[in-house]
Parts: sequence; structure tokens; C-alpha cells
Amino acid sequence: MNKKVTKEELINDLKRVYEKVQCPPTKNMYDEIGEFSRSTYIRMWGSWNTALKDIIGLVNSEERPRKELECPVCKNMFFQNDYKQRFCSKKCSLEYVNKINTSKQRVKTKKCISCEDLIFASRMYCKKCYNKITEERQKEIGERTLKESEIRKDAGKYQRIRNNAQTIINKSGIERKCLVCGYGKHVEVCHKKSIGSFSPDTKIREINDLNNLALLCPTHHWELDHGLLENRNAQRINSERFKNGGSAGNRTPDQQLNLPLQF
Repeated sequence: MNKKVTKEELINDLKRVYEKVQCPPTKNMYDEIGEFSRSTYIRMWGSWNTALKDIIGLVNSEERPRKELECPVCKNMFFQNDYKQRFCSKKCSLEYVNKINTSKQRVKTKKCISCEDLIFASRMYCKKCYNKITEERQKEIGERTLKESEIRKDAGKYQRIRNNAQTIINKSGIERKCLVCGYGKHVEVCHKKSIGSFSPDTKIREINDLNNLALLCPTHHWELDHGLLENRNAQRINSERFKNGGSAGNRTPDQQLNLPLQF
């Protein structure tokens, strides 16, 4: 059966260790020389330094000598605040670190999978091969039908088609501004004739034909999808198809927005 240790026994033993080492003992020192476990002191006093201060009136940081070093950047002498400190100030530390980082140059050590040109280790293809493969993939997507491109049954089933439309607009060089109001900070690619109005066997290249794509700001894009946008002057009217219970995803040809590609 374990004997219960009294507070007086703990105090006497810590004083004994202090007299033996002639300085406030560290936790490791006490583990080697002390009679009890250091966790007992921490449990009773809250922390090791609190026990030292309460019993012998000193803590480790007050007795530990500070080492004098030369700063490797400014060459000034300074005293360490802790054993990890290497620089006299944060300014010297940042100057040293930035100098190391700028000296490190990225080296091409890996070969392109396609042409075996040297590339950075984080990549798989060189820029030339990547652009070629991307173009081939976009052509492949364009030859698929609407039915084949539906990736799921929820609202995101046409996401692959929208991504392809975004790529076509980016490569077209069309100025990125709303065709109705001219707003250019954020525009969205929209289909003049909605995707859902095409037959299931329609090719994606027909749906994403440049003449069927337009750039609109989020506000006018929403108005288009909800039948409130009739022409490039952005007249806000109620669409007959919504009065008759039509949906934004089923625009008929006579209800499409007749927008030019450019002003």
C-alpha cells in the first residue's frame, strides 16, 4: 500500500536537494537526486516554479546564468533570454531568414511525362504539353451529347458543361464586362438559350457555341434566369412564362435573350 506523502516531507526533501546542487533544481535534477516524484510537487503547487518559489524563494530563471553571444547579422554582443535565441533582435532574425530564402532557387529535376523536358517536381507536364492535353480534353467534351454530360441528377448536373463554357470564353479574348450594364469587377458566363432547353442528343459544342454564350454581372444573370431581363437595355419586366408557371431552366427559343457578343 502506498504511503501518503505529507507537504512537510516534500518541503524538506526539496530543500535538501537545493543545498546539494547549490541552485534551484530543475525537474531533471530532482528526478535524479530527489526522493519523491516531481509530479507530486506540480500537483500540490500547480507548477514546478511555483513550488520552488514557495519553498526556497527562487525559481530557475532567476539563478540560471545568461550566455553572452555575438549576433551573426549585426555582430553586436547580446545576452540570451533563452537558450534558443540566436539573434539580438527580430530585425536581424528576419534579415537572416530572408537572405536564406532568396538564395534558394527552384530547380527543374523532373521530366515531363509526355516529352521528357525538365519540369519542376510538383508538376506532371510541361506548359506546352499541358496546353495541348487540355485542348484535346475540351474537344472531347465538345463531342459529347447533353445526356452523356449529365454527371448527377441534382442542380449541378450541368457543371461539366458550364466549366467547358468558361474555358471557351477565357480563350475567346472577349472583354470581361457585363453586356447589359458594363460592370466588370465580377461577371458570369451564361447561356442565351438555356442548357435544359436543348434536346438530349445535342452536342456540347453546339450548346457552348460562342454565339450562345454571354457575360453578365450576377444581377443581370439572375434576371435572365428568372425571366426579368428582356434585352440589352435591361428592362425589368415580368415574363409571360413565369406567369404561366414556367421555370428558369426551361426557356423556350422565343424567350431567349438577344444579346450581342460585344458592345
